[in-house]
Amino acid sequence: YEILSGLVGSEMCIRDSFGTEYLFVEGTYSRYVPNFNHLRTYLHANMMWKTSADPEALIDRFMHGYYGPAAGAMRIYFDALREHGRDIRRRYGRPMLYVRFDDFPDLSDKRYWPEAFLRRAADLHACALSSAGRYAGRVSEEAVPVYYLLLLHYADRLSPSERKRMAAVVTAVAEKYGLYKGGEGIVTANLQKIKEMTG
Repeated sequence: YEILSGLVGSEMCIRDSFGTEYLFVEGTYSRYVPNFNHLRTYLHANMMWKTSADPEALIDRFMHGYYGPAAGAMRIYFDALREHGRDIRRRYGRPMLYVRFDDFPDLSDKRYWPEAFLRRAADLHACALSSAGRYAGRVSEEAVPVYYLLLLHYADRLSPSERKRMAAVVTAVAEKYGLYKGGEGIVTANLQKIKEMTG
């Protein structure tokens, strides 16, 4: 359960006395938001097919197939985000999805996302992107939640070039997936403010 609930959406596994497992999933039903959603879908599909599968091995397999030469660095980035979510759960008693882009205020609260952590996550992502080659588009999108939170809470602490670069990535993804049209948890005013940072 912890493996799946660490990904985006609301998931719950229930096992009855006969060993049957049910998986209830709140999928990406409004607007697509990059948040390791492709990984989540892959994990769900494989673990519904074979419930005894090793989720960590499945994560590695997905990373290699989807991110190519950036797989190792993307795994490090993913694990850092997931561990931070677990730390929030331990410290605040708040079940936490590992990172947010769609903006439910209680989940994107600044106290959960210190600048030092977000900067470290951005550096880990940059390392992955530097080795991505033809997989750069797939890798690039996964920076959006971290960039969004940095721009939302710490824009004034970023250099002008950092702010403009991150805002350009967030804006491109928001336009690609129609996020300016809104959707559950998406605050279009925040996205518009970030768009203005592109210069």
